[in-house]
Amino acid sequence: TLYLAEKAGSSGMVVAIEPMPDNLAFLEKNVSYNKLENVVVVKKGVWDKNDIQTFYQTGHDTQSASLVLDGNEKNVYNIEVNTLDKILEDHQVKHVDLMLIQLNGIEPEALEGLTIIKPEHLAIAARYTSDGAKPVPRIRKTLSDRNYTVKVVQRDYVYASQN
Repeated sequence: TLYLAEKAGSSGMVVAIEPMPDNLAFLEKNVSYNKLENVVVVKKGVWDKNDIQTFYQTGHDTQSASLVLDGNEKNVYNIEVNTLDKILEDHQVKHVDLMLIQLNGIEPEALEGLTIIKPEHLAIAARYTSDGAKPVPRIRKTLSDRNYTVKVVQRDYVYASQN
């Protein structure tokens, strides 16, 4: 967020979406400490519809959480989720130069909720899904169908640009 805020400059805006309470506290502290006036912090998760979803966080990894995480030791959080369309609409975003998506297993679903605004560029970390299926083919098809040029790097990282 700090890096992107600097790159966006005073005429740009960064929408930082963070559902997890611990990470949210650090994000808000960093935004405040660095006086980032071009950052909007969204205290929600992302999904393919507007809802409340259960996020799981392993006890030993407090930096990330997921709707599809599987493990024995879990912290459980019920968190409001919205589509990317709804989040962008709520913040009057009409154009997106770059969208980074890393949602720990629900990247394809997030794209289902992104139909109104077409980011110029997307970078997506798509390492796993709940059903064990590889998400990259589904993401590639969705983006290709939406007229993006898609490049996959190291099997799990998808980069796309508008045609």
